[in-house]
Amino acid sequence: MLKTEKPALQAALSAVIEAVKANSQNPVMSDFLIERAGDGISVTGGNLDIEIRSTCDAVLTDDFRDFTCPAHRLVDIVKNAPEASVSIELIDEGRQVQIRSGRSKLKLPAMAAADYPKLNVARLQHSVSLSSEVLARALSGVAFAAETSDARAHLCGVHVRPMKEGMDVVATNGRIVAKRMIEAIAFDEDISGLPAITIPNKAVRPIENLLSNGEDVEMQFSKQMIVFTVGRTTLTTKLVEGIYPDYQKILPAADSVTSKFSGAALGGAVTRVLIATPDAGYGMSFKFTANSLALSARDMKAGEGEDEVPIEASGEITTGFNGRFVLSALAHLDEDKLELTVGQDAAPARIRAEGDEHNYIILMPTRVRAA
Repeated sequence: MLKTEKPALQAALSAVIEAVKANSQNPVMSDFLIERAGDGISVTGGNLDIEIRSTCDAVLTDDFRDFTCPAHRLVDIVKNAPEASVSIELIDEGRQVQIRSGRSKLKLPAMAAADYPKLNVARLQHSVSLSSEVLARALSGVAFAAETSDARAHLCGVHVRPMKEGMDVVATNGRIVAKRMIEAIAFDEDISGLPAITIPNKAVRPIENLLSNGEDVEMQFSKQMIVFTVGRTTLTTKLVEGIYPDYQKILPAADSVTSKFSGAALGGAVTRVLIATPDAGYGMSFKFTANSLALSARDMKAGEGEDEVPIEASGEITTGFNGRFVLSALAHLDEDKLELTVGQDAAPARIRAEGDEHNYIILMPTRVRAA
């Protein structure tokens, strides 16, 4: 039997539940694994690719045995427990677990801990630590641009590349590239010799949740696996295999036109044009002059849209972009004073905060034609 306080147990379960599928084809993978751990218990959940483990204080009797039980139902039971104290006991020769709080007595099926498959964490040769807030901001700034199609599995994640200047955090789907840099000063150690890795898409949101408590994060990793540790919780995930493209070569041409403008103003104009032409899959025209940016789109089945934004530009040029990609880029830039560098024909364009050399989003132009 184990006894613990509801808030402590609830915190541990909440930290782990996101890694557990409610209806896994392998029944035990819909369970939590609950084990003795030091002066308390550990709660583990996973899906064979991602595993989260968190600990909490508890009083255990000598006859306590490790077990598994349905994760989502246990979360709901603890959440609705009527009192601050919760006890959990294996009964019926280990086939059931009984959860008690006050006058409440509920039972769930249980399985032996030996039936639970844990991720095999190989030797992790590398380790770095930094502020959770800094890492979370970098991840959230780029993850939206990652590929989601399994046909290009090597792009289905966030690429992390340590360098002398710091750590690049990058994602791309081939049509948009988002890059943030965590400067070297954010790390206590020299990270320049560490290998580049790619964190899978399905691990990014659980990692962001793990980072939300504000404590520093330690990352231990090899070429195949990475472990994030924050406080009493660890998240382990397999890494994406394959060669990541050289994103550093995807930059505007030397003869590009640079414009400066308000991100909020451009976002509002693009949104208005898209309202009139929601299915304009042929792109939106961006016509730059010295003092204005004229937007237009045509979709004869839906409508037409035009709008204009005041800008300061170094020249005149006309190109096209996917309007929804532009909105996504604007939503993931932290500043309102932005600059957009645009080249001729199919040259990539770069949008960033004014003067920011390290954090930017690359947009690939699209052809604009009448519907």
